[in-house]
Parts: sequence; structure tokens; C-alpha cells
Amino acid sequence: CSRAPFYRDDDGGSQAAMICRPAACKRCVNDCGKDVEVVHESPTQVRESRKEQTFENGMKYVGQWLDDMPDGEGLQVFPDGGKYMGELRMGKAEGRGTFEHPNGDVYVGPWVDDLADGEGTCMYADGSVYRGEWIRGRQHGQAAMTFADGTKFVGQYRDGVKHGFGTFHFAGKTDGCIYEGEFKNDGFSGKGVYVWEDGRRYEGQWRDSAMDGYGVYTFPDGRSYTGQHLDDKRDGEGVLQWQDGRMYKGQFRNNLQHGTGSYRDAAGRLTKGEWRNGKRAS
Repeated sequence: CSRAPFYRDDDGGSQAAMICRPAACKRCVNDCGKDVEVVHESPTQVRESRKEQTFENGMKYVGQWLDDMPDGEGLQVFPDGGKYMGELRMGKAEGRGTFEHPNGDVYVGPWVDDLADGEGTCMYADGSVYRGEWIRGRQHGQAAMTFADGTKFVGQYRDGVKHGFGTFHFAGKTDGCIYEGEFKNDGFSGKGVYVWEDGRRYEGQWRDSAMDGYGVYTFPDGRSYTGQHLDDKRDGEGVLQWQDGRMYKGQFRNNLQHGTGSYRDAAGRLTKGEWRNGKRAS
């Protein structure tokens, strides 16, 4: 009877969870005495309730049985302190049930073949809560996740990570920031819009949660940059415009004008040449 416990990413950003629990072993330490009421009968099967039984692996079970297997409503207490309360079929969680992990995480929802499967809720020990779809023990489908610091994510998961379209409303150190767009493997990836609490705004391409590719970045003072980005910085061909009419069009590197470009001042005078690290070189 092995167990695959909950897990979460080390960075604390997403709390992907594999929700499963061990199936009941077939043999009890004692003779599994049959001394209680019959709950269900069929021409060939009898489901009955029994007193607490202890299995060879140390698991304890109280509940209904069928053909010498836990089957029906029951409570399983595992040697490591984990508990499952709910429906079982032939020793495995099947139907509605609650699993309390020794670390304090709690899952409530449907089970199929010992794995969380369907619309379920996982309440983590740190106060985070996931409400949404599960498939084969993993977060998969539409869901809402509220993190311990108040940050909220609503969107799609695939195989335990944020993947697809979603929206982040940040709290804590980044309180007030919002991202809406595409995700891949738990990070911003594809098209998306990020708005900072101080008024900055970026709309464009992302990769690995960094601005990467074509996009438009607007500053609080009214400046705007339209062009290529690399690893969260202006890099490649782009246009930087000021509110007073000034404009630089050309190459950028590491957030600065660098390479061939042209500059138009507020009076409309145009200068072409080379720039190095933000300064005119020729």
C-alpha cells in the first residue's frame, strides 16, 4: 500500500497537487470478524458493517465491507496519520470523500480509482485553496486558486500546472498588479497583458513569465515603447515615444538605444546615426 502524497512547486507560486491515497490491503491482522448489520443485499453479495479492523501495513478501517474488501462508506486511518473518510469500492476511494494529509492539506471531492477526479477542493495547510477540476489526481481544467497572501488565479490548468488562458490578481508584495493572458507550464507564455500598480502596462508576447517578443510598453509618465523585447527588456527593433513629440526609432539593447537609429526632437528635427548604451555615438 504505497502512498503518493500531495506535492507543490518549490517556488510557492503554484500549488500543483497530486491527490491520491493507498488502496486498502486485502488482509487484516485479525480475522476481520463479521458481527454487524447487513446494509445491502443482492443474490450473490452482502455488504456489511464491521468494527475497527487493523491491516498488516498498520492501516485501520471502520465501515462497510463487501467480499472481504472495504466497500461503501468508511473511515481509513493510515500509519502516517493520513485519513480518508468517504465512499470506497473494492478497497479504493470511489465516489465522494475527504482525505486529510499528515501535513495538514485537505482534499474534499470526488474520487475515481483512488485518485481525485472531478470538481473538488483542496485546502492547503498554508491557507491556500484550490477549487476546480481534477483528472487522475492532478489539477486539470477550469479552476480558481486563492493563495495564502491573497493572490488569486482564475483560469485553466493542465496536468497540475497553470496552462491555457487565465487571470492573476496579485496581492502581497505585488499588490494591485494584474496579468491576463496565456499560460504555459505555470508561467506567462504567449499573448498577455500585465498592469502594474503604478500605472505601467505591457501588452504583447511573453515567454517563461518574461516579456519576450513584440509588445507595447506604456510608462506612467506617458512614454511608450513599441517593439521587440527579450528577457523583460527592450531589445531589438523598436520605437520609443515621448509625450512632447520626441521619438527614437531603431535598435535597442538591454533597455537602451543601441545600434542604428533615428531621433526626432520636439521641434521635428530628425537625426540619424549610431547609438551606444543610450547615447549618440555618431
